[in-house]
Amino acid sequence: RASRSLSRILQRLSGKKLNIRQQGSYECPYLPVQNGTIALPKSHAPRFRRLHEAHRIEFHYHRGRNVAADMELLQDMHRKRWSDKGQTMRGLFATAERGAFLNDVVESMNPKGNIRLSFVTADDEPISGVLGFEFRRRYYYFRPAMNPAFNKYSPGHILIYYILMECQKRGITEFDFLRGQESYKSIWASSARTVSSTVMVRSGQIGKTYQLAYRGLKKIQMRMQASHQKMHV
Repeated sequence: RASRSLSRILQRLSGKKLNIRQQGSYECPYLPVQNGTIALPKSHAPRFRRLHEAHRIEFHYHRGRNVAADMELLQDMHRKRWSDKGQTMRGLFATAERGAFLNDVVESMNPKGNIRLSFVTADDEPISGVLGFEFRRRYYYFRPAMNPAFNKYSPGHILIYYILMECQKRGITEFDFLRGQESYKSIWASSARTVSSTVMVRSGQIGKTYQLAYRGLKKIQMRMQASHQKMHV
C-alpha cells in the first residue's frame, strides 16, 4: 500500500523543480498477537523461573497515575545501563533537552489513552520498562530500558512476554517492534514490514544545503542507533 501511495505522489510531482531521493528502506519486525499461545523462548524460561523464585515479581502495563515519575524511572534505568557499559549515554534520554521534549510528548498523549509505560518490578524495584504506544488495536514497542543489576534474568525478554500476554487479553492484534534489526526482535517476531524513506527538496542552492545537512544528521543518527542496539536485552 505504501509503495503505491508513493508512486502516485511521485507521479503527481513529476515536472516539478524538486530533487527526489530515496534514503533507503528499513525492516520493522512484528508479531500477530492473537495467533496461538504466548510463551517465553525456551532459552529464557529457566531465568524466568529463577527470577520468580528469588523475588516477588509484579507487572504493570500502564499505571497512568504519574507519567512524569514513570518516565524518570525509565530514564534512570537507561542511565544505569549505559554506565554499566562504561559508555556515554546517547539517544532520546542523552540530554536534559531531549528528555524534556519526550516527557512533553508523553504528557500530552497520555490523556488520549495511547501511552503505555510498562514495568516489571522485583520486590518493588524496576528491572525493566518500556515507553510504548497503543493505537487501533496495535501495540508499538518504542523505548525500552533494563536494570543492569538483573541482567542475568534477561529482564527485557520477560518484559516483552508480560506485555504480549496483556495485549492478548486486551484483544490487541499486533505487537510492532518498530524499525531496527536488534537481535532480540528476531527471537519474538514472526514477520516484518519494509518501510521506505523518501526526501523531496527544492532544486537550487537552498535544496542542496538542506540535503547536505540532512545527510549529516542521518549519519549521526545511524551511529547512535548502532550504539543503542548494543544496549538492548
